[in-house]
Amino acid sequence: MDDGMTGNYTSLNGFYQNSLLQEYTVTNADLVIKGRLHRFKYRAKNIVGWGAYSDAASVLAARVPTRAERPYFLAF
Repeated sequence: MDDGMTGNYTSLNGFYQNSLLQEYTVTNADLVIKGRLHRFKYRAKNIVGWGAYSDAASVLAARVPTRAERPYFLAF
């Protein structure tokens, strides 16, 4: 995961022995900056060892939007 400023990547460990990891939640709030586009790369490990890193995927750090105001007519 990068810092959202296209900087260096920080290593996140999400490996589970004999299991397929399908999602990962970044729990360190210092790593995620709202409004920034963070890049992620991943790789897999098997009996032979670690594979190559994937291409970077980007995720926009955001929050759940607030509920929209009730619509109303301005004119008839």
